[in-house]
Amino acid sequence: MRSIVNIVNFIRGSEPRDRSIDLVWPVREQIALLKKHNLPGTFLAQYDALAREDIVSLLKPLDPAQFELGVWLEMNAPHAGAAGLAWRGRFDWDWHANVGFLVGYAPEERERLIDALFEKFRRTFGHLPRSVGAWMIDAHSL
Repeated sequence: MRSIVNIVNFIRGSEPRDRSIDLVWPVREQIALLKKHNLPGTFLAQYDALAREDIVSLLKPLDPAQFELGVWLEMNAPHAGAAGLAWRGRFDWDWHANVGFLVGYAPEERERLIDALFEKFRRTFGHLPRSVGAWMIDAHSL
C-alpha cells in the first residue's frame, strides 16, 4: 500500500492575540523538521507574511522538489490596503468571518483582494502560487 502525505503549514505575519509570539520560529522549525525527515511540505502565506523579509527569506531558498509555496486566504490590514479597501477589523488581523475571510466582502472586493495577494506573491517569488488554502471559500472566489 502506498501512502501519500503532504504537510501544510500556513503562515501569518501578525498575531494580535499575543504580540509576544515569535511567528518566524515555527516556520524555521517546520522547515528543519521536513528536511530532516525528507517529507514534502507546503507553506501557505498570508499577505502580511509575504511582506515580512524575515519570513520570506526562509521560504525563497526552499527546494521546489520538496516544498510547495502558496497563499493563505485570510484577510488583514495590509492586504485590504493593497487591494484599495478600508480595513474593517478590530486588529491588523481579525479572525471574525466578516473581515478575516472573503465571505465578508462583496464579490468585486473579493476579486481585488485575490488579485492583490496573487500579485504580492508573484512579486515576491517570481511566479504565481502553486496552491491556495482557506478555512472557508465561496463559489465566486473559486
